[in-house]
Amino acid sequence: MSVDLDSLPVTITDIERAAELLEGVIERTPVAHSRALSQRLGSEVFFKCENLQRAGSFKVRGAYVRMAKLSEEEKKRGVVAASAGNHAQGVALATAWALRPASTCRWARRCRRLPQPAITVPRLSCTA
Repeated sequence: MSVDLDSLPVTITDIERAAELLEGVIERTPVAHSRALSQRLGSEVFFKCENLQRAGSFKVRGAYVRMAKLSEEEKKRGVVAASAGNHAQGVALATAWALRPASTCRWARRCRRLPQPAITVPRLSCTA
């Protein structure tokens, strides 16, 4: 099966630009070979060790790339992440790196008023 790379929503150029943005920001994590799984499955198995990122997952990559692309006005408005897991940790860390100074609201119910989002992307809202 052949895929036309130009028809994908994310292009090779997008990936290369994201890699440039992330250079010096995130950890370069190793790829580990699993001999046991490779033997059991009859195919080479490798793990990308994103658990070694400071936030514990790959989520910080996407969060940082998105925040690095915010306009100055959007940056002033701040960011809200509706998550209690890896995504929230990645957004919190990316916010600290990309939007200094940053503030964190741990639980939405504790926030008096959450403004309407200025823009919305999957799993990330930039608020007014």
